[in-house]
Amino acid sequence: MRETGSFPTLTGSEPEPWDRLRELIAERRAEEILPFLASLAPGEPARAIDRLGEDDRNALFTLLPPDEAAGVLDSLPDAEAAGLIEDLPAADAAAIVSELPSDGQADLLGRIEEGDAEAILERMGTARATVARRLLSYEPHTAGGLMMEEYLAYPEAGSVGDVVADLRAHGERYADYNVQYAYVTTVDGRLAGVLRVRDLLLSPETRPLREIMLGDPLRVFDTTALEDLKRFSTSTPCSASRSRMPTGAWSGWCAGRRSRRRCARVLPASTSRSAAWSARRSCGPCRWARDPPDGCPGSRSTSCSTSSPRA
Repeated sequence: MRETGSFPTLTGSEPEPWDRLRELIAERRAEEILPFLASLAPGEPARAIDRLGEDDRNALFTLLPPDEAAGVLDSLPDAEAAGLIEDLPAADAAAIVSELPSDGQADLLGRIEEGDAEAILERMGTARATVARRLLSYEPHTAGGLMMEEYLAYPEAGSVGDVVADLRAHGERYADYNVQYAYVTTVDGRLAGVLRVRDLLLSPETRPLREIMLGDPLRVFDTTALEDLKRFSTSTPCSASRSRMPTGAWSGWCAGRRSRRRCARVLPASTSRSAAWSARRSCGPCRWARDPPDGCPGSRSTSCSTSSPRA
């Protein structure tokens, strides 16, 4: 069980936000909880929640709708969030974890006891649980362990108008993706290039995507080790990165895209902000070959693409 009181107690005339939060919980005024937490200074929401007893903490996260509870949980330090989710009944925890982005799900489930994580996964929807299990399967210090699976991809046969219409139709959903770029894929689903939102806005709606995309993007394998990622990222000029794939992507067939949150924990600040690379399914020993040798499954339509990391 998680201990409380890891934050120092306020003294003097300073307010005690946990008392107000406890009051809102007791009176079941769910609609006021989120605005109250948002009104606090940075770090104070976590401090207020930490000062609650276990019953009040559980009541807080079951009182809020799952999407709002996920937002609160996502704003807390990782260790605090893991302790909170571990204290909840598995069904309630699953509803909240399902609302987190894929990298947040993997990070959170990876911090709690295996049995508790499995109980939550079993109660998540099949599709979301499959994604979470896949991200959890990667070693932490690999490209796959630093990625998330939310990204936008469009077929190269499409037009600017097709993409703009899709973005408008699903704007609320895509807002969580922090969309600055989208990816263009071939008929068989391989990464062909990158679309900048700026280019979409400035191009005629009838213009084909293949004419405005940035081709030949930078990429690495999902099994690439952290030390190799650091060398690859720091050896790639920022200007080249930004002109080819400014935010980074992960391709394979696309496996996902770089998680800024996860990269910030293990990569140098300049690397996690500016370097760009993509990841694809690894086919093993040829992963750094510019031209894969004969017989490499990646040179056919099997487990990975043939493009190599390009410095």
